[in-house]
Amino acid sequence: MNYFKPEFMLGMTATPERTDGVNVYEYFDYNVAYEISLLDALDSELLAPFHYIGVTDFEKDGEIIDDTTELRRLVSDERVNYLLEKTNYYGYSGPKLHGLIFVSRIDEGEALVKALATRDIAARFISGKNSVEERERAVADLEDGTLAYIVTVDVFNEGVDIPKVNQIVMMRPTVSSIIFLQQLGRGLRKIDGKEYVTIIDFIGNYSNNYMIPMAFDKSRSSNKERIRKNIISPAVTGVSTINFEQVARQQILRAVGDAKLDSAARFKDAYNTLKQKIGNKIPMLVDFVRMGSVAIEDVVDKYKNLLAYQLKFETLDAVPNFDSQKVKLLSYLSKEIAVSKRILEIDILGWLIEFGQISDTEIKSRFDDAQYFYDAETLDSVERILNMSYFMKGTAEKYGDLPLIERTNGVWQLTDDFKKVLSDNTFKTYVLDAISAGRLNLLQNFDPSVRFQIGQKYLRTDVIKMLDWDKEQTGQNVGGYMKRPDDKFLPAFITLDKTDNYVNLVAYEDGFINRDTMVWFSKNQRTLKSPTEKLISESNEFGFIKMFVKKSGVVAADGKDFYYLGSAKVLSAEQETKRDAKDKETTLIKFEIRLEHPVNQSLYRALTE
Repeated sequence: MNYFKPEFMLGMTATPERTDGVNVYEYFDYNVAYEISLLDALDSELLAPFHYIGVTDFEKDGEIIDDTTELRRLVSDERVNYLLEKTNYYGYSGPKLHGLIFVSRIDEGEALVKALATRDIAARFISGKNSVEERERAVADLEDGTLAYIVTVDVFNEGVDIPKVNQIVMMRPTVSSIIFLQQLGRGLRKIDGKEYVTIIDFIGNYSNNYMIPMAFDKSRSSNKERIRKNIISPAVTGVSTINFEQVARQQILRAVGDAKLDSAARFKDAYNTLKQKIGNKIPMLVDFVRMGSVAIEDVVDKYKNLLAYQLKFETLDAVPNFDSQKVKLLSYLSKEIAVSKRILEIDILGWLIEFGQISDTEIKSRFDDAQYFYDAETLDSVERILNMSYFMKGTAEKYGDLPLIERTNGVWQLTDDFKKVLSDNTFKTYVLDAISAGRLNLLQNFDPSVRFQIGQKYLRTDVIKMLDWDKEQTGQNVGGYMKRPDDKFLPAFITLDKTDNYVNLVAYEDGFINRDTMVWFSKNQRTLKSPTEKLISESNEFGFIKMFVKKSGVVAADGKDFYYLGSAKVLSAEQETKRDAKDKETTLIKFEIRLEHPVNQSLYRALTE
């Protein structure tokens, strides 16, 4: 590259995110012409499908292989026999085996090859000690069938082309999602006669097991409930499949539960990796949406705003020194714009900054052209969000309590105070970044043509806002359900696995009868004559009740958001007398409800298993 001086140079790599410290972006002045993820390439049928099976690693005397297991146990006769039992059972595509086995240590790899030889299985160990010629000879022997397996320690993660590979065996802990996908990717090259590649991952009692489901998740979310759903009921587009044996599944679920996914170390690594990727510039929110390894929802949840995140990993003179008013506005823009579940506030604010003013008629026309959902109340709701009148006093003060817009006779424009703040071009950059990031993030993950998207997750605060409430409500006020003051909507929030201190012990019985029918208990001390419960019991048509469900009440493990299941109607309502958490008698209502749409099988499994 230093010798040739072409007018145009194009570089292509399958491993832009690397673990060796090399910054390939720097070679090309950080110009990224095109990028496609492994999962998107699978969706586009550019790669061979894979069948991934997470199997339980060898267990002896009640102990499963873990990070500290001695060599003699890693290559014991029992474990090698177990390995062959599983690889034979799950098989491969095509008439002949062409396999790669990844191990964690050189001595393990060398011993495994010897053990396979005693079983008449031709294998060769390749490590960094081998020359390029030796590696190429091993690849040629694997391709022509002289070898059944190449056993290696990370050497073949990248930069090797072996199209005939039809079985990959992972006998090492997953140390990073990057390496995991690199190793899986060694078998994805298409070739005649190979319909798919079999990936057999031996899952021991490893602390980093949680990285496996995260590697398959496009959202990059650290929401543990979502990760658990991907373990219990994995979903991959196309004909590829992901399955975990029962004990292996439990190992991963345990690792997810123990993992510190909001650790400063994880966010530091994500920040520095992205910074390197974009040319050592300070990352903005839109960079995280486009190329980051953490979701911006996680950034906002941990640091409140982008500036606070930047200050953690930059020197003071490298980032702007905004006054407290602007910092508070950044928190508002982060929470209400950048990670909004409704695109309408995002676009209206963007249009006003671009055009100065816009009318109700123009806004509705733009919404119609973009096929956005809105109704007769929507513009009033958006106005309250953008002029801060929607928020409670404490929230408004936290956000700076500065109205961004004013709307007079159907014409919207920015307030003079907000225009003054925007005159600071550096601050304006952060505002536009929040708008761009919010728009891109929402369109990547949500369908803006509907109010709520079935199967997606929402916070109580999202739901109240998107149902056009006049005023913000606290989570405590909403609780398990709350009707809008004009009786138009009632969102219900059901937690299936309650914590021990849950007030309404009877509500432990909340749950599914089948995919479209649920049992749901009212709050304590309610009768069929109680105003809200009477409305619920008479709700025999879809539309009034909006049903949201999550698996666990442990916020630290599962977050605070709920899956939207759609609208529901009541089939029956019975008043009952039960004992509450203090062993006192209380009256409440047992509702049997019918969902308008049966719960997707994948989500149903995740919620009920």
